[in-house]
Amino acid sequence: MSEEKQLLIDADTYLKSGAHIGTKNKSGEMKRYIFKLRPDGLSVMDVQVLDDKIRLAAKMIAQYNTDKVACVGRRLYAKTPLIRFAAAIIRVPVIAFCSTNNTTRDVDLVIPINNKGRRSLALGYWLLAREVLKEKGIMKNDSEFKQTIDDFEYQIKEEEKRAEERRRAIQKMERRRKNRKKER
Repeated sequence: MSEEKQLLIDADTYLKSGAHIGTKNKSGEMKRYIFKLRPDGLSVMDVQVLDDKIRLAAKMIAQYNTDKVACVGRRLYAKTPLIRFAAAIIRVPVIAFCSTNNTTRDVDLVIPINNKGRRSLALGYWLLAREVLKEKGIMKNDSEFKQTIDDFEYQIKEEEKRAEERRRAIQKMERRRKNRKKER
């Protein structure tokens, strides 16, 4: 019998952030991280695997001086968690937050997580920062980490919120138009 490890945070926090929700598209490299498919076609990733990969990434990052660690993100929502995580650059292994539709070529360690969600990104970087500090011996336990997941979450300004709503409305109209064409 295999023993289940204690998660870094309670499973509910992972689930509420949507960290385990992938996309409808699946890349070949990411199929092994898919736990199941939902009825709506979205992939669901295994929270235990996500948790294990965060631990492993923290151990890897802790081996480097902090001025030798770089964080990169393409999404607007990645901005705040990346700044909070604090990074510089130069020749380190590549650790990537990957959703089910990402390619993992040139990635040394995949962390299977919803990399599109604002809350999910905040949770991932918050956990990673906390675990790196523990691995480096800067903190002894979780209670010493005073920042919250909210501190790592990108805060949308009203103007950005309206632009995002418009973008989603346009995408919804385009999907409807495509569906109507398919029905014909």
